Amino acid sequence: MIWPFRKKPHKKPATRTAIFFGALIVCAISGAIQLPLPLEGAFRGVRNEMRARPADQSIVVAAIDAKTVRAFGASAYSRGYNAILLDKVFAMGGTKVYFDEAFSQTMDKEGDEAFARSLERYRGKVYSGAMYFRSHETGEKEEILPAPIFRDHTTIRSLNGAATPFSVSAELVYADVFDGKVTPSVSADIAQHSGPAGQRYLPDWTIRAMSVPTVSVVDLVEGRVPPEKLRGKVVLVGITTEQTDFVQIYGQGWFPGVYVHAVGAQTLKEGDPKNIGWIPPLLGASAFGIALLLMATSRAGSMVASKYPAKDDLPTPGTPVSSMMPFPSASSRDTQATA
Repeated sequence: MIWPFRKKPHKKPATRTAIFFGALIVCAISGAIQLPLPLEGAFRGVRNEMRARPADQSIVVAAIDAKTVRAFGASAYSRGYNAILLDKVFAMGGTKVYFDEAFSQTMDKEGDEAFARSLERYRGKVYSGAMYFRSHETGEKEEILPAPIFRDHTTIRSLNGAATPFSVSAELVYADVFDGKVTPSVSADIAQHSGPAGQRYLPDWTIRAMSVPTVSVVDLVEGRVPPEKLRGKVVLVGITTEQTDFVQIYGQGWFPGVYVHAVGAQTLKEGDPKNIGWIPPLLGASAFGIALLLMATSRAGSMVASKYPAKDDLPTPGTPVSSMMPFPSASSRDTQATA
């Protein structure tokens, strides 16, 4: 018969072993490419919403918001305003100030010099940001550090973080390496928590990012913030108007990246988040599947043995049929009746 009407050869049905190892390979590939991550992100988001809670109020965000931009003329305003901000924060009892900015470029000379003097005055209490990115041309890591006028007067802390695949969440690092030195991240330093350089962790997104206390930078500079709002608090200074620095968290929507550091710090204060990854669960499920497979194989073997008796149990040639019958033969019944 001519194709496609040719009769197809009969295929043997797949065995349990083949099905098991086929499923194992599919699961391993799915885990390696993080295929189930959107579903996991959705599950985490629902769980986080059910367990939502406010921030602990120990960190205050000083926002470079629209109000500040209108007052100062730009989000990249003169650094002289930062010098005033530091004086105000510490006068009101603030403990530390972290800038969500690297200050890698200089601006007006007068403002930069005033800020450098302020950094020196509050050395050990003020931290500037540092980050790196991969060059599209060379593929090498390029560091973004404070400009030389600021570098000798400040301590840097890593701002690096990343969105998870499919942008369902955001992660931070414990520490990074800059200039050959291990540098804690902003969140780890606030929490006084150490961790391996380059290793990421997932903040506890049950904490509502927008519940972190927030004041406007211009209000702080111009003295409109009550001292009790900052007394005994850590202050994080960051921009909240540029959407290029926004992150998306499932269940919380889009918000400025500076709040990620605040949530990360509270997470590390409360403990070390664990993420065992996909390999241990896969190994556990594989061990359980192998155990079930062995049990099924053993049961199937015992059923075959009961259906087909062993050779020793088979009748030998010449054995009378009556001796194999489970009930008395006619001759034996006659004998019993005569007796």
